[in-house]
Amino acid sequence: MEQENRKAGNNAAEEVKDAELPEITQKERLGALGDKTLGIQLKDIRKLRDGNPGSAELAENTQKAEHHLRVNQRAWAASAALDASDKALESATDTYPGAKDAVTSPTPGTSQW
Repeated sequence: MEQENRKAGNNAAEEVKDAELPEITQKERLGALGDKTLGIQLKDIRKLRDGNPGSAELAENTQKAEHHLRVNQRAWAASAALDASDKALESATDTYPGAKDAVTSPTPGTSQW
């Protein structure tokens, strides 16, 4: 009996491993900020969750994956805002580029660059 269960489990694992991942729509790709792999993984996790509505573990995994997506989106938004501010300041003022270079350049004798 144990060998049958082990074989069934191994067969199921092979099926899952060999199954094709879902295609994502343009909207889903944009939601993942252009990260196609992340979008595919999220869609696959959601599909598993929806196919097994009684699984608390899959529901928790889906929540964790969506949290990861939100963290990724916030990090992108913050970096985009910093980049936009940098570009605006560079074009709006004459003193900003020089001040930026002075602040961001390595200190002589302390940097590996």
